[in-house]
Amino acid sequence: MNRYINTYKKFILILVILQIICSFSIFAMAKNQSVIGYIQVYGNEPHTYLGLKSQDGTVFTLKADKETLDEIQKKQGELLQLSGKIIENKKPLFMGKYQFEIAEWSIVTDAQ
Repeated sequence: MNRYINTYKKFILILVILQIICSFSIFAMAKNQSVIGYIQVYGNEPHTYLGLKSQDGTVFTLKADKETLDEIQKKQGELLQLSGKIIENKKPLFMGKYQFEIAEWSIVTDAQ
């Protein structure tokens, strides 16, 4: 009888571990979010960073590879749509409350 109880406990433990793994994978596959706004450069040389001020006034620090950020910086003054992940800064300093990790971007041709 004791042997069956130990087997049962092991089975339950394995089910709990599988549930946790499945939960993490669902969060990892979350869809990209989209924001629309204007590119702005913050800070002073040589310590500048790119941001996006969305149409609702939220400012995002942009996170991407150097080539993408260089391309986007050239688009200042144009309305852009960015797709990616919004990350809340745990300790927001001068860079704002949110980061936006860019997956793809495009110029918005029709103002919304």
